[in-house]
Amino acid sequence: MVRLEDIKFVSDFTLNSMNKRAYSKKRGSMFGFVGLMLSRVCSGNCIFCPVPKLQHEYSSAGRKPFMSLGVAEKTVADLGSMSYSGWINLGENGDALLNPDFRDIVRTISQSLPSAKITLYTNMARMDKKLSLFLLEHNLSELVVNVDGSTKEVYESAKRGLKYETVRDNLLEFIRIRSQTRGNCRILIQVIPPKRYMTLRTHTNIDVQYDFLDVVGYWRPYLLVGDSFQEVKYFWNWNSEPSKEIRKKSCPMIPSLLNSCYVSTEGDVYTCCLDPLTKLTFGNIMEKSVARIWNSEKRRCIVSNIVNKEFKKVGDPCTHCNERNDFLTSYLDYVKCSLISKSKRLLKRLT
Repeated sequence: MVRLEDIKFVSDFTLNSMNKRAYSKKRGSMFGFVGLMLSRVCSGNCIFCPVPKLQHEYSSAGRKPFMSLGVAEKTVADLGSMSYSGWINLGENGDALLNPDFRDIVRTISQSLPSAKITLYTNMARMDKKLSLFLLEHNLSELVVNVDGSTKEVYESAKRGLKYETVRDNLLEFIRIRSQTRGNCRILIQVIPPKRYMTLRTHTNIDVQYDFLDVVGYWRPYLLVGDSFQEVKYFWNWNSEPSKEIRKKSCPMIPSLLNSCYVSTEGDVYTCCLDPLTKLTFGNIMEKSVARIWNSEKRRCIVSNIVNKEFKKVGDPCTHCNERNDFLTSYLDYVKCSLISKSKRLLKRLT
């Protein structure tokens, strides 16, 4: 008889083996993705995001609410000296559109890094007509939007503080302007179904429907062939309290750790996108270049310890990281919900 403990052991052993292989191949490589934390604040309060509830801790720790233009310009200058041509995400953590220097930062990136690909993760709450046109004129390559429900009820149960009609209308306006200007920006609509999230992460059964297929059905007619939908199958556990125990399981973030360079509002190059308080950093770009920080001995030691599960040596947040690695559980739950939803739609057609 196969025990649950045996499955967990094999799963962690497999993940650890994959991490070590990835580390051996990529440990001397540069990054291909830069996540800029332009903001630590957001107008929404999504069920899966810790940013709104961390505002007091940000203030107590002296964290800046927005990245300054100076920090952004220094980062871009460092990337320019490397002839960087990878991805730059403007929406790391909070709502980048709240940054008072947002337009100037976008101009700087567009002018100084013409080969880089700019992506923006946003909830669309503040994306008006002028801003849509501005971004399309300044080489926005990809727009990623979470549309976590096909109706006002489902959407606003997941994204408290935001209005479904506002987000819907702003996205439709962006699509219209893209069509008029023949912009090359790709749109990715992500969906984190609140019903699945609350079941898996809080063990709460909420009275809203699982409606991923309805989201697709509504938006597909407006999108182009190159656009896409993505239902998030695995939900990160970053909105929960740290574990009281020292972590023993393998880290599931190694691929990101080896390829992604994150810069906080203060200019700190931090380790992981699941560290919203940016407790674990490699250095500050106002003191050293991005390349020097990335290739530093400090970063090499931290990454090596994480790969080898020496979390006590690494320190927080890794030492008490509560990421569950329950990929199989999440995927099976997705399959179950998907099959039920498709069966209901088929039955409705037949009757």
